Amino acid sequence: MERKRREGEAKQQVDSRYFCHSHPRVLSLTRPRNSSVLALSDAIGKQVVANLEHHIEPVKSARNANRKVNALTVAKVHAGDMVIRQALVDNNFPMPRATRAADRRPFALDLLGDFGGMQPLVVSSNESPSDDNWNERAMYPWLQSLFLFVARHIKHYLEGVADGRLPDRLVLPYEKTDVLAKGSDDRKRPDLGLGIRSRSRGIGPIGGRTEYAGALAIVEAKGEYAKGAGKPDEPQLKLGTPTRDAFEQLFMYMHQVYPNQCNRQFVWGISQSRAETRVCIFVNNGAVVSHAMNPHTPDGRCQFVQLLVDWSLCEAPLLGYDPTIEWLDGLKCWRIDMPSIATNTDMPPDTSSASSAPPYYFSRMYVEANHLFGHHTCCFPATMQRSGAPVSDENPIMPDAVVKDAWPYVEHGDVDRGKLGEVAFLKNIRQKLAESNLACHWYSPRLQEVLG
Repeated sequence: MERKRREGEAKQQVDSRYFCHSHPRVLSLTRPRNSSVLALSDAIGKQVVANLEHHIEPVKSARNANRKVNALTVAKVHAGDMVIRQALVDNNFPMPRATRAADRRPFALDLLGDFGGMQPLVVSSNESPSDDNWNERAMYPWLQSLFLFVARHIKHYLEGVADGRLPDRLVLPYEKTDVLAKGSDDRKRPDLGLGIRSRSRGIGPIGGRTEYAGALAIVEAKGEYAKGAGKPDEPQLKLGTPTRDAFEQLFMYMHQVYPNQCNRQFVWGISQSRAETRVCIFVNNGAVVSHAMNPHTPDGRCQFVQLLVDWSLCEAPLLGYDPTIEWLDGLKCWRIDMPSIATNTDMPPDTSSASSAPPYYFSRMYVEANHLFGHHTCCFPATMQRSGAPVSDENPIMPDAVVKDAWPYVEHGDVDRGKLGEVAFLKNIRQKLAESNLACHWYSPRLQEVLG
């Protein structure tokens, strides 16, 4: 019954005002804001696309009767290395570790292996004899291979590059999928997700199944052709059945992300059908979906590849991570930066001067953000006392405050209207407790308007 209820709710949300279809700016949201990083991302994206097309061309060629795909030559790998090295020089980045000829051949063979794993996804049925088995179980390995193909380039080109402008990040797929009806539970894990790993580590899928606590993005594939693929202005209710089913599944998955990631302001989703890829961003007042990208066309492949490169190189807040909440791995707890509190004024707290207020530390939540849309209210039992050892059952955080996160600021005069009257209630609590020993801070980061 509970599963049926959630399925019905997801269907209603896809049909509702929460669902903004084919928005033209979704793919540009994660373009790096730093101009040098943006230029480098563009250079890497173009090289990844060029190498992908190199592998695709023999399969499409009518002159190649066997349709055999050869690995990149050592000379071609070296030429690509030189292009990226020049981009690094032009944008004042340090040089990567020098690659030897002996390193380039294994890289080329790894790319060939990745391409073999994704070939049905990127080559249409008229050009490839091996893609007649389109179903979820088959499609997820194809997507995993495409994600690895892109990440492998980034690691190869940026090996040894240490620069504060570049995040130490690779976006990689999880190793195992969860597509069987028996034993699957969307409340515990989605079918497939993308996670983050340091560039300094080896290339390969992240071990195990996707966990909501670590997922950057959730991926959902449906196996049949989507009707009307590639039409950015198609009516919302005429989405092809596989694409619609994928979005309904994503709506169900996203309910589980926020309770498991207290530092997420928004979450990314990817839907994949046979003839289209779409990217979706879930914010607190709706889901915004990109236009369709056809993986069988050079333009569609180029757009999706560039997005994946951007995800590895852009600033963390563009991926949906709150910059004021940080996981401290050595202490096994969270740190939350507090804005200074404006007193005797109707202006919102000054989040630009967060360093003027002491941070708080917490390891659990009293209240989770358990709704897909809305205030995403969380409450953390916290303390200003930084632990000297990792937090555990034997060394727990002893809270002396409750931090309430993510209630939006409202202008004076509007605080008593509807649900936003909660803000006035919180303000009243702060005033009444002003002279007590219990710290009561108003933490309310204002999200940047990104979609216009």
